Amino acid sequence: MGNLIQDSKENILYGYVYNFNATAVPHIRKINGYNFDAPMWDKEYNTANHPNLMKLHRLLMDPQDNLYLVSGADDVDIFKVDSNNGNQIWGLNSVNSSVHGANVSYHKFYDGHLYVSLKHNTVGAITSYFAVKKINTETGTMVWNGPSPQMSIAPLGPNLPDNQAILSFDIGCDGSIYATGYCGSNGFGDGAWGIMKISGTTGAKLAEKIIDNNLQLDGLSNGYAAYAFNDEPLFIGNKQNGSVVGRAIVKTDTDLISNGSMSSPCSVLSTEELAKASIEIYPNPTTDRVNILLEDNTTIASILVYAIDGRKMGAWEGSQDHISIGSFPTGVYVMKIIDNDNKVFYKKIIKK
Repeated sequence: MGNLIQDSKENILYGYVYNFNATAVPHIRKINGYNFDAPMWDKEYNTANHPNLMKLHRLLMDPQDNLYLVSGADDVDIFKVDSNNGNQIWGLNSVNSSVHGANVSYHKFYDGHLYVSLKHNTVGAITSYFAVKKINTETGTMVWNGPSPQMSIAPLGPNLPDNQAILSFDIGCDGSIYATGYCGSNGFGDGAWGIMKISGTTGAKLAEKIIDNNLQLDGLSNGYAAYAFNDEPLFIGNKQNGSVVGRAIVKTDTDLISNGSMSSPCSVLSTEELAKASIEIYPNPTTDRVNILLEDNTTIASILVYAIDGRKMGAWEGSQDHISIGSFPTGVYVMKIIDNDNKVFYKKIIKK
């Protein structure tokens, strides 16, 4: 099991695990991005100093090149590490203490904080929630703690929401969080595409809305992506009924009360599939260069960048590991990445 990330100097950091089926021994190694035979450091994290970092799930990196190790164990431990030498700066245990058997589904760095959403690993009788945690990246303390961050949509029809998850979220200008995901029954029965607004100050649920009900949940996400452009929430999701999967883009007001618009750009998923694999872009915000890292080493076919008013600002063909937007005006843009299997990734870019 491994995980790979690149810093702003194009050095590579990756995680690997020894004895995965026995006693997990997670390691992080940093190597020179221009000379793979030149390791810069290698650290082991199951020693007495790191007893709670069990199976390594993923690596995160903030815009300042600070590294964060996220465990894949039930209670989700997060450690901040100095990427210059691998030494631990702080450790936060049991981020996920009340949503047992989950891991981090999405994350975002914003205004000195790390926001993570939690996704249930399995479908079963254990109720899971729309949950977002807010962590101070300087001190490693939980800003939200206790029962309030556990967000749950009310039961839908005959199916209790035994399996809920936030799959994506964005943060508005006032710090409010706009989240999207699914709410389904035990065993992936019929479920719903849900959206939610969460207070950026207290973590309390401010509003929620069901975009569509009686949708199938068979591994395809209902609510896939959330964006907040100048406090205008925009949600992207799949609407599956039987063998037909339509994608929809939903724009709401800030209170999630009314849908300003709803459209289905494609009627069949295979025409342009919203990718399930995650993607990292960095640095973000940026003044020019945007690096692109696909976790599953997918080959990029093309990249398009749009302004928030829909104008196409740039296009790149063929495999790319970065683009340059130095000539773009300061503002917010959407990057659309299409791979060779016609899967699509969307990311928001902030140009400084």
